[in-house]
Amino acid sequence: RVMTYNIRNSRAADGVNKWSNRKHLLADVIKKVNPDILGTQEVLKDQLRDLKKMLPAYNVYGVGRNNGKHAGEHSNIFYKHARYYLVAGGNFWLSETPALPGSKSWDAAITRICTWVKLKDKRTLDEIFVFNTHFDHKGKQAQIKSAALLRQMIDSIAGEQPVIVTGDFNFTPDNSGYKEMISEEH
Repeated sequence: RVMTYNIRNSRAADGVNKWSNRKHLLADVIKKVNPDILGTQEVLKDQLRDLKKMLPAYNVYGVGRNNGKHAGEHSNIFYKHARYYLVAGGNFWLSETPALPGSKSWDAAITRICTWVKLKDKRTLDEIFVFNTHFDHKGKQAQIKSAALLRQMIDSIAGEQPVIVTGDFNFTPDNSGYKEMISEEH
């Protein structure tokens, strides 16, 4: 079972819907759905700390998009530690320089990141890759180029192995970025 969730960052001026008022509701939804793998977007350091406390059945992987450590929003991947071993993991930035932490390109309004993990099922020993990201909300070229980069990185990192992609892509199925993602020309 796989789930993706843009949790909305804790710095947003959300009044009664601020993070402290909704974090337990969010954790309850996640526990009810009970995903084996959870991709999250807009996670800030304080929210990551809260989620780790509220979701003890999960290990988490990911870094902050601004510096490759904890600055800025994370696109974390949570996975059930009773079910999976972490084999490998990494991050890349949705830019012309994907290995450079904090990099931004094209017409992107802000820095964006993709986190990936390779997990091994403890029971079946099957391996799977998970990629989780959050595309730019304004830059149309950035969305298309990010989709192409994501496809390229999946091919490079995962090859022919099974892949799950989660995220907030900030577009609808009629968008060119979506068409790039599902194209069979790769």
